[in-house]
Amino acid sequence: MEKRQWRGVVSSFVLPPILVLSLFAAAISVFILPSAEEALMQKKKDTVRAIVTAATSILNRHVAEVQSGALSLEEGQRLALDEMRALRYGDDGQEYVWLIDSRPRMLMHPFFPEMEGTELEGYTDARGKALFNEAAALVRRDGEGFIDYVWAKGSNRDEVVPKLSYVTRLEPWDWIVGSGIYLDDVRRELSDFSRNLWAISAAIGSLALLLLLFVVHRGWKSELGRYLAETELVRSRERYRALSHASEEMIFLVIGGVIAGANKKARESLQMEEAELLGRSFATLVADPAGTALVAALEGGQDPPPAETALRGAGGEVRLLLSAQRAEVFERPALLYTGRELSLMAADQDAGLLAAALAASGFGLLRLSLQGAGRVLSADERAVALFAAGEGDISVAGAELSRFFAADDSQRLLHQLRSLRIASGLSLAKADGGGRLRLWGHVPEEGGEEALVLLHDDVEVQRRLLALQQLVDMGLAPERLLGMPAAGGGAPPAPLEPLQFQRTVLVACRSLAFGLRVERATALVSGGVDDLFRQAVAAVSGALGPPPCPFALLGLGSIGRGETTLTPDQDTAIIYRDESDSGACADYFRRFGEEVTALVAAAGIPPCDAGNSASNPEWCQDEGGWRRRFSGWIHHGLPDDLLQVNIFFDLRTLAGDDALTAGLRRHIVAEVAARPVFLHALAESTINFRLPVDPLGRLRGEGPDGDILNVKKVMLHFVAFVRIYALRHGLEETSTIDRLQRLGADRLLPRDLVAETLAAWRHLLACRFQSQLAARDLGAAEGNILFLPGLTSWEENLLKTAASHISLLQRRLAKDFTRVS
Repeated sequence: MEKRQWRGVVSSFVLPPILVLSLFAAAISVFILPSAEEALMQKKKDTVRAIVTAATSILNRHVAEVQSGALSLEEGQRLALDEMRALRYGDDGQEYVWLIDSRPRMLMHPFFPEMEGTELEGYTDARGKALFNEAAALVRRDGEGFIDYVWAKGSNRDEVVPKLSYVTRLEPWDWIVGSGIYLDDVRRELSDFSRNLWAISAAIGSLALLLLLFVVHRGWKSELGRYLAETELVRSRERYRALSHASEEMIFLVIGGVIAGANKKARESLQMEEAELLGRSFATLVADPAGTALVAALEGGQDPPPAETALRGAGGEVRLLLSAQRAEVFERPALLYTGRELSLMAADQDAGLLAAALAASGFGLLRLSLQGAGRVLSADERAVALFAAGEGDISVAGAELSRFFAADDSQRLLHQLRSLRIASGLSLAKADGGGRLRLWGHVPEEGGEEALVLLHDDVEVQRRLLALQQLVDMGLAPERLLGMPAAGGGAPPAPLEPLQFQRTVLVACRSLAFGLRVERATALVSGGVDDLFRQAVAAVSGALGPPPCPFALLGLGSIGRGETTLTPDQDTAIIYRDESDSGACADYFRRFGEEVTALVAAAGIPPCDAGNSASNPEWCQDEGGWRRRFSGWIHHGLPDDLLQVNIFFDLRTLAGDDALTAGLRRHIVAEVAARPVFLHALAESTINFRLPVDPLGRLRGEGPDGDILNVKKVMLHFVAFVRIYALRHGLEETSTIDRLQRLGADRLLPRDLVAETLAAWRHLLACRFQSQLAARDLGAAEGNILFLPGLTSWEENLLKTAASHISLLQRRLAKDFTRVS
């Protein structure tokens, strides 16, 4: 069937019934269901008004008996209260009549007799509404009317639901008679009516669709076959493009462990023809354990980070940074390996290339004798300029190291080079007091008496970070320029190197450029943060002495969730075991928290602006103190308490005794289970969030022109949604992704909802990394902002889809926690 003919079939046979069904569905949604809801609510109101009227009539009979003298006032009122207490109606006998007076004071309540005789002035429901005061005021003003509030259903105090009551006055005795309907029952009846209506409509629509399918069956099969053929052709072309792009990177397509394709760069780098590569096991190309481990992990179903490795080629080994991503080719699982060559330079390699790299980075280079006091054998122009510090030309070659550095610092550098054979990132004070220089050094030959040293101005932090970025961009690091072993390859790193975290960020940025998935980048950065805190704890414990009792350094907020991105701050706290000598413990851990926070801040992660760091004595507590703090937040549920949930309820151990953290987490889960209204309050705050998408489906930004979107704020509502269900079910997982996957695996949330939420979360996480990378390039302070006019239509549509998913999460919360859809 030709395309023109197919369009004719669609317009003649498909569109009319679809249009009719759409109009019928719209009529149901816009007219029938709202009218049915209004009629049902009016019927319920009429019913409860009739019940109260009947009860008032019964009470008037007792009033008449008292007025006639047949009964005393006390006897008449007692009989009236007993008769009202026994009055029940409704399908399950849960509806009743209650009585108060105008003070107001509870006279009779059949399900809560302990309230009888209680003064109700200022009594509020779970939402803070003074319902009995409002009822008394309504009766005084109008004589009768309806009030809405939330109340326990029947005798079950834990189930609080919205309720609508009708009240009227019994004037002779100054009583107020009331009875109400539970709105969740109304919603349930309306839901049953809606479900039946839609079922009938679906049956009619299904019959119409079956007739439609019968008419267009043959044309559909023909067109579908052609569409599938064209789609497969497009997919084949895209696979070819994916295999051939990025002329600067080697790309291998591997299916079943065997190379199925290699681009031009891969063939040239390995000096092998395509025929030599095709059909060969990719593992046979790998030349070292790091690459073998990467391949094994991938084949085992894991997603490891990129690895520095080597591949064997016809011309020898080629060093590269190797990463991989999973793909599907003709419905078969495949791996797409991507490799970028690294420049490995030792001291005796091409001096011109080394000089070019140094000039581009701003580092200086000198050659140093390790004999005696350490004499500078040679220095390049940049090193001379760093030593001179604006004082004009000075003679560097031939001078002793102590001429340029403070005596202790120069001895420290020489000691490390003589004993460890390397020095990594040492900060040395200049002898003239003109600042500090940061140095990397290496002794190229075993037993050699000369060292190569790289240096940079330690005061110019931004310039040095830019220099490091330039080196990493070229596949180089200061250690690699000098031929030093990679990190973890031998000598221990210097403890808590200043700006150490920024170097972790540089690695993450480079890995993202190599195609690392954003959640893996998050894990990489979070791992760097964890290492920093562990090193800081070890250093401070060594300086202050062993802790006087077991303790745990807690990570909170994004650190606690393991979701650290490129611009974190320190959200931390300390918990320690209850001891008899609590004063000594408190003094020790207060100082401990201050010094750990200071060390990590010097390494590149600032303390929390709001003071939520371990250096704040308020967040350094024993077990009992933390339990009381969390119990207070949960039981009071004030707005400020709910704000703390965003930080303190996502906690995990960074260092120390995890049993303390586990015990605190169990306490939190038990307190939340005992106070379900706390989760209702959390759900309400998330449901009321203003969506970043307007009713027309357009992105709604912030700022004077409404053209910026804070991705972090949007993501926090995904975090809040998942946290509520994690608290409800007592999950031990802390990260958003782990919590979602557990909720889906245990069928605590629908799996399709979990899958869609994970997809939206990952896209927003990618957007956040993208905005932070852009901010780094521009030197901007705020790294979580997207400029909406700068998005392509494709990027905007993906972002709208992810942001709009919040409304689905809000509806789920409303269904599970407020019982009002």
